[in-house]
Amino acid sequence: MILKKRVPFLIITILLLLVWSCKEKIEFEKENNDYRKSIKSIIYSNPNKAITLSEAFLLKSRKNNNNQGLILSNTYKAVAFDVLNVLDSTIYYYNKALKCSNNPMHIIQYKYSIGKIYERQYKYKRTLALYKEILALAKKKEYIGVVEDLRIAIREIEYMVLGNKESLNVYLNKYNITKENKEDPNLKFHRKNLIQAYLKANKTDEVVSLINEGIAEANNKNNLEFQYYLYELESRFYIQKEELVLASNSINRALEKAEKLGNKEFENEIKYIKAVIKGKQGDVGKQIDMLKSIIEKAPKSKTEQLEKYYKSLAEAHRKIENKNLHLFYRDKYDVEHSKIEKKKVQIINKINTIFLDEEKLEAKREERKKWYWFSAFTILLCISAMIYIKNKKTQRLNKERFNELMLKVNAQERESRVVNTIENKEEVVEVNNENNNETSSNYIIDNDKVNEILLKLKTLEKQKYFLRQDCTLHNMAKRLKTNTSYLSKIVNKHLNKTFSNYINELRVNYAIIELKQNKQLRAYSTKAIAQELGYKKANSFSKYFKQATGITPAVYIKNIEKLS
Repeated sequence: MILKKRVPFLIITILLLLVWSCKEKIEFEKENNDYRKSIKSIIYSNPNKAITLSEAFLLKSRKNNNNQGLILSNTYKAVAFDVLNVLDSTIYYYNKALKCSNNPMHIIQYKYSIGKIYERQYKYKRTLALYKEILALAKKKEYIGVVEDLRIAIREIEYMVLGNKESLNVYLNKYNITKENKEDPNLKFHRKNLIQAYLKANKTDEVVSLINEGIAEANNKNNLEFQYYLYELESRFYIQKEELVLASNSINRALEKAEKLGNKEFENEIKYIKAVIKGKQGDVGKQIDMLKSIIEKAPKSKTEQLEKYYKSLAEAHRKIENKNLHLFYRDKYDVEHSKIEKKKVQIINKINTIFLDEEKLEAKREERKKWYWFSAFTILLCISAMIYIKNKKTQRLNKERFNELMLKVNAQERESRVVNTIENKEEVVEVNNENNNETSSNYIIDNDKVNEILLKLKTLEKQKYFLRQDCTLHNMAKRLKTNTSYLSKIVNKHLNKTFSNYINELRVNYAIIELKQNKQLRAYSTKAIAQELGYKKANSFSKYFKQATGITPAVYIKNIEKLS
């Protein structure tokens, strides 16, 4: 009774727990969506706040064992640090997201993003190592589009390192492909790369519309990072046009964005551009001071940055005819330039190795394919030859068996004509539908009774009773006014066969003669012929016919037709 009283309480408790669990799950999903929307809305305009929100999102996801939340929160952090240009942290959080993911496409995307960061740090060897990894994965998973994109990305590194005209064509093609879709996240990157390539090639006429388009998009999305990039590129454009006041205005706008982002590397680049403007305005002394200040405050600048700083300092000292310092900075420039050229050779060799390895793998694959096709063709040829030989052998054997059968059939026909010259006056067995009491299986039948039954069997054979589908042991025993046991024993003992074999032998022998003589019957299907002979199933007829003759009914009919 106590248990019965507690059952409703337990059910209510379980239902409440389920409702609470579902409610908590719904609330968690809602909170996750809120985090995502909030982070996405500020990640480019206020990356520091985005990092704080991403950390809260990370803790919440970890507490709820939400793997998707862990991946997204680490990804948001990586993007936010990328906006701040804290690239080591960007790589760190991309790697954390990568560890949580087991989706091959996500693995490719994260490794590709890390490779792009290394590329911006001029660490092309690391970039290529990652690209090689994901190229192998993409081939394994048969991501054809990804494989093609990676090949292009590898070639792009070659173009950037060599600085040839091909890089401009690549960026132009990429921009043209993505510009139709304004929401494509890659559009802004392709546009920026294309502007840089145009400026490097001194094709300034094509730049203005691209810069204006990029600034409008960055302002619309409040993307501080790309606002900086585009104002910085605009200042370079005006420097090339010798419009230095406009160049100063643009670089000051870029400085505002860099300061809001707190990005020191962006600020150093702005100082360098301002120094270039000062030099072009004739204030070479100020240019030299600004360049020295950058080097002193950023002693760990990358080789690529030091190269341009030393080159500008050497040019500035040449203008003021300070030969010693000109040569001093020229030597420093040569050292950094030599390092870059050495890197270029190593990188080009690495790229060539990747493509050479690809060619070797492709050659091996093609060789393997040829071997597979050759093996398949050889096996198919052997199987075809075996089938042909087997068919020929079967045809020959069928022909021999048919000829042997024909000899027997012809002999049987001759014998039948002699025997049947006189009408058979034997007594016909009458059908008796009355039920007969079966005698004991121990009852011994006398010889007269046996002879009587054997005689009646012969009569039924002449009446072709065996062609009826109801010709069974039970029905025949009933017709012969005996029981199934006695009839079966008589057939076994005196005809040396089972009742089933006895009936099948009669049917097959009849079929052999009838099919030879009756053209109309030969036109029937195997199923129809079988039914004419008393069989319910065509395969039973075919089975017994082949057992008796060694050939199938179809082969027999075919050879008869040839004789006809």
